[in-house]
Amino acid sequence: MNTERITELSKKINQARQEYYNEQPTISDKVYDAWIDELKLLDPSHKAITAIGAPIISDEWKKAKHQMAMGSLDKVNTPEELKDWAKDKNCKNWFLTEKLDGLSIELIYEQGKLIEAITRGDGETGDAILANVARMAGVKSNLQQDFTGSLRGEIMMKLSVHQQFFSDKANARNGAAGLAKRLDGIGVDKLHIYFYQAIGDVEFKSEIEQFEWLTKQELTTPNFWSFDKLDDLIDHWRDYQDDQRDKLDYEVDGLVVRIDNLEQQTALGEKDLRPKGARAFKFDHASAITTLINVLWQIGNSGRITPVAVFEPIIVDGAELRQASLHNAARLNELQLYKGCSILVSRRNGVIPFVEERL
Repeated sequence: MNTERITELSKKINQARQEYYNEQPTISDKVYDAWIDELKLLDPSHKAITAIGAPIISDEWKKAKHQMAMGSLDKVNTPEELKDWAKDKNCKNWFLTEKLDGLSIELIYEQGKLIEAITRGDGETGDAILANVARMAGVKSNLQQDFTGSLRGEIMMKLSVHQQFFSDKANARNGAAGLAKRLDGIGVDKLHIYFYQAIGDVEFKSEIEQFEWLTKQELTTPNFWSFDKLDDLIDHWRDYQDDQRDKLDYEVDGLVVRIDNLEQQTALGEKDLRPKGARAFKFDHASAITTLINVLWQIGNSGRITPVAVFEPIIVDGAELRQASLHNAARLNELQLYKGCSILVSRRNGVIPFVEERL
């Protein structure tokens, strides 16, 4: 076991989680996911993997406990991983919705009246920011139905708003993070909340029924769909990442797959506050086309000889790439590379350069 690397990864993950949940992110979600994936291989039970949220470091807002702990979702990166997760679920209908890239929030209602709003925090306790949330678009101070319980949602900054008013921020999520907890509340009216769950004195048989109820309350939800065949769901995922995603006015980094039947979904239970009946289906890795310059052979510390593709510099996900390991001779033969050929290069998990194919 590489204890030195495990320690390094756990420190990076914990630091990134602290920054993310305290609205001060400095790395991309893809880099974070790559660290998690590597740590899972080295130490699958490490507490840095199973942790939810992060302790709140700000004393500017009063603290409040969630009515029910705010968990998270395990992810899959490929159709094969999704099928492997789904194969034993005996699911007749799959529910699919967008995975929004925003800030998680819980709104608490009493007899239809909004009385509190709490950030995710560490999953158990968060910042009570009702004064700001009440002014955000999509929020109802009074629901049409006499509902007592909590609504879960995501605070988002639309891309058009980011471009028009907050282009000095690196991206829309950072812009939303900077506004949501401002003590003076300036700009919070330019944020929008999208809702995806209701927990309280209303019962639903399915995810579809729950989203329809949210819509009837005139609340904004992410786009959602229903599929009885997993292959059709996967086709939709491909189309969404290749075409539909670019037409949206907000950021999504994947789709969420759930068993539509809530009784069946709940019966599967959860592990480390992550439901077994749902998965975040992440979009494919970013990629770019370049030209192969040469294939070099490198000798590693173990004496193993590895082919390495050297290509014209390209920018993928904000990083400049110049070479990528081909791993072994079999992979080199499979790709049938030659000097001057065009290749498609990605950053697997947002970090590792990878030659996907020869064009």
